[in-house]
Amino acid sequence: MTLENHIENYLNNPFPLWNTGLTQLLVEHKWKELSLTNTLENPYEYSIIGCINKVEYQTEVSLSLYENDNAIKLVLPPDIPDSFYESHGLELAAIDKSLGIVISKVKSALAVLLQVPEVYTFINTIVQSIQILKAEDSETDISYSHPDIPFSIFFSVCEEDSLISDLRVAESILHESMHLYLTLIENVLPLIETNTKEVFYSPWRDQERPLRGVLHGMFVFKAIKDFYKLIANKYCQNDIGNQFIKLRIEEIEKEFKLLEDFQNTKSLTFFGKKLSVNLQN
Repeated sequence: MTLENHIENYLNNPFPLWNTGLTQLLVEHKWKELSLTNTLENPYEYSIIGCINKVEYQTEVSLSLYENDNAIKLVLPPDIPDSFYESHGLELAAIDKSLGIVISKVKSALAVLLQVPEVYTFINTIVQSIQILKAEDSETDISYSHPDIPFSIFFSVCEEDSLISDLRVAESILHESMHLYLTLIENVLPLIETNTKEVFYSPWRDQERPLRGVLHGMFVFKAIKDFYKLIANKYCQNDIGNQFIKLRIEEIEKEFKLLEDFQNTKSLTFFGKKLSVNLQN
């Protein structure tokens, strides 16, 4: 069976969204592609800065989150940040004095995701490295990923130390991991017609957005809702945690009601339409 066939089967029945088998196939496919274009022969040559500058290999300072060479790595801020960050509205957090705290917070968020082992495996399959962003304030969570950096995600960590903060960071990690996943799928099987200028209202941006951005939003927030439903009343043993999860599920469901006509947009491919219909179920 070809990779395209695997993807088509997944889009026909995409649940659970975090399909670890397809994820592994997509990661392997992307590595073959990178080996042809960037001469990156193995994951040990991969770096965020190398992807940004499109060079064969650039070193960066990183630490494994766990005692495992294949574990997700925390990439430290460079002494002189690349202009890429500023051009995309990103500011890396200065974590030199709080490195231990940051690592602990990320591990706590990953422990939340481990409550659904398939989700945890999925994230460890697709995410090779992370960088920590600076948030505008303690109530704001920011996260980011980019198609040219296929195995890395960027997100902020909460200042407070609580169950709610663990859930917020876990959501950011899952959110951006799902973006990476859908981007790898699109790299093989287009979901939106090429060069379309069609737009649709995005409840997450409160404005008209290109179809790709809206479809990605549907994909990642459906995954987040499904994850929260799985851990509700299981992981959270107190009313505060369960109330947070309940509110997030309700918010996402309200947002999806504003997307009921999205499947009728003209520029979705056959499988893009199939995915959008399934995400509404």
